[in-house]
Amino acid sequence: MSKKVTRVTSAKETAEAKKNVVIESEIQYDGHSIKQDVLCERIMDAWSATGHDKNAIEKLELYLKPSENRAYYVINSDESGSVFMF
Repeated sequence: MSKKVTRVTSAKETAEAKKNVVIESEIQYDGHSIKQDVLCERIMDAWSATGHDKNAIEKLELYLKPSENRAYYVINSDESGSVFMF
C-alpha cells in the first residue's frame, strides 16, 4: 500500500515563484537618449489624450525609428500611433 503525499505551498512560496523580471533599457541616437519607461509613459499619455483608459492597455508593441525621431506603437493589437522619441 502506498501513501500519497501532498505538499502545501505558502503564499510566500507562490509569490517568489512568480517574480517578474525588471527590464530597463535606454535608447541612444545622435547625442540624444531616452529611457524605456519614459518613452512608454509618453506613449500611454498620448493614448490617454485620445480618450482611452491607460489601465485598458494589455499589450504594447514598439517600433523605434530614431532617424525620424519617432516611436511607433500598437496598443492591444488594434490601435496605433506615434510619438516623438527625443
